[in-house]
Amino acid sequence: MTLQNLESMNLAQLDSLIKKKEDDLLVLKQYREQRVNPEIIVNVVQASGRSMPISVRIKTKVHDLAQQIRGRLEARPPDGTSMSLIYSRTELDWPKTLEDYGILGGETISVVLHARQVETEDMTEAMKERERLQARVDALEQDAACRSRVVREMVADFMARGQFLAPVQ
Repeated sequence: MTLQNLESMNLAQLDSLIKKKEDDLLVLKQYREQRVNPEIIVNVVQASGRSMPISVRIKTKVHDLAQQIRGRLEARPPDGTSMSLIYSRTELDWPKTLEDYGILGGETISVVLHARQVETEDMTEAMKERERLQARVDALEQDAACRSRVVREMVADFMARGQFLAPVQ
């Protein structure tokens, strides 16, 4: 199509041509995206052992894949649960992409959930109280051991001098 042909077109024909060219560009863009960053399907094995296919781009970051997986898990993990993704006995690093690991379509990625203990204020206060009580118990035990040692030394001293306490009548 030459510039002269465009000049002879009416508005409806120009709109139609522009729409066709936009559609062609969209197809080319999708083709280029698929060529540069192809979409693949990976099989994700959940903690329950069930597998689910997930469609992702090869240049998807592991972190983004983990978020997608977390949203599709059959049983939502409780808050404070962290997740690791394992591929070929290797834990995947969050900032890397699937392409960095050579992951191709049809590969299997396993999900491992890790329970994390979350300290709350109540737990912190309880731990402080426990430590305070344990310190008090330790101090009392040391005091009792010291008193016991002093009593033993006094008894030994009295016995060495031959001074025995007479029974009270």
